Amino acid sequence: MYQYFVGLDVHQQVIACCIKASVGAILNEGSIKARRFNINQRVRSIPGPWHCDLTVLRLESAATQKQQSRALVSIVAWHLTPHV
Repeated sequence: MYQYFVGLDVHQQVIACCIKASVGAILNEGSIKARRFNINQRVRSIPGPWHCDLTVLRLESAATQKQQSRALVSIVAWHLTPHV
């Protein structure tokens, strides 16, 4: 079982994140720049086994923006794969 759960709300410039313990307590929440370096720093700060949930909360109605949002989430998910 995972000790921590990580929720990410991915946007083009910023990623909002929340880290919760398996018992339900919020350990950390805030935002980071949507850059590999910042994602890596946040990943390294999680002490134990964890699970990540990626969501895009603001999908615009235009098809192009939806595709861009999905592509961005896919890139972040691919980057996190070795850590999860």
